[in-house]
Amino acid sequence: MKKTLPIFLSSILLPVFAQAATLRFDPPLRASVPGDVFVSTLRIDVSPGECINAVSVGIAYPADLFSLETVSRGESIFSLWLDQVIDKSAGQIHFIGGIPGGYCGKAVGDPGQSNIVAKVIFQYKGNQASSPATIAMLPDTEVDLNDGHGGRAALTTLPMTVTYAATSTSRNEWIGVVNDDTFPPEEFVPEIIKDVNNPKSPYYLVFDTTDKQSGVEHYEVLEEDPNSFGFRLGSRIKAKPAPATSPYLLQDQTLSSRIVVRAYDNAGNMQEEIIPPKNYRSLLDTFSFSDYILPLILLIVSSIAVFMSFKHYHHRDDALHDREDEESDMP
Repeated sequence: MKKTLPIFLSSILLPVFAQAATLRFDPPLRASVPGDVFVSTLRIDVSPGECINAVSVGIAYPADLFSLETVSRGESIFSLWLDQVIDKSAGQIHFIGGIPGGYCGKAVGDPGQSNIVAKVIFQYKGNQASSPATIAMLPDTEVDLNDGHGGRAALTTLPMTVTYAATSTSRNEWIGVVNDDTFPPEEFVPEIIKDVNNPKSPYYLVFDTTDKQSGVEHYEVLEEDPNSFGFRLGSRIKAKPAPATSPYLLQDQTLSSRIVVRAYDNAGNMQEEIIPPKNYRSLLDTFSFSDYILPLILLIVSSIAVFMSFKHYHHRDDALHDREDEESDMP
């Protein structure tokens, strides 16, 4: 009985002292006409004294009434991101964000912008018959406490309601943000990692950055010959940038390639970071026999043949001149 009492008491007291968080759309209500492109800001509010360190968010929207343009994380309080999945046909968005050290709510004097989780940009395709329409969080949405135990906060989620507007002119809130963005994403340091406990584990590339204006739109990875930029290692085949998400499985597991990682924001600005080859090989080591050595041998053989022909011609010409000189000296 003594052992079960603390458990029983904790089960009673836990809801009283449970820390709470609220995920909400800002604004919660808006009126739109077909063609409107609007920015919906997802914010998180936490109870006084509460700290969180991660969110796992699922968002559902009617795919026949809204077209997802992009998800911008440029102004988010979260700096670590995993597993963003967008299914436009099903009308669902999933992402996981984390913040080292935790987030404990807006500071005193904060104007109200430091609790942004992400900005979701939609285009409205509805009509008067479909009004109102709802964008809401999925049931699997979670917020983790920064308590060292992975505890979860008691969570309240508030949906967004979009109604049909009587005005006839559509608006685009997002284009202004994009047009004002003239700065590239922040500088970052991509890293090569592998499972040190598994010798057969492949090498992966991990990377992440932020863009405080329009947000990072996508990444590209390019693996190229350190002695012939723009080409694959040891060949004359063009190296093509590959769309990438972190972690990215490296194609060159010998780590002999020069790795270029590019981050693009929604305005098209680009930040580029380069990792030199970890296992550098000399110029001759990277030559392909078919592409380099064989042509070089053919060039040498041709040069020798030309030289021998030239030498033979000169020898015959000299002999002819000697014979003419001898004949001219005869009486």
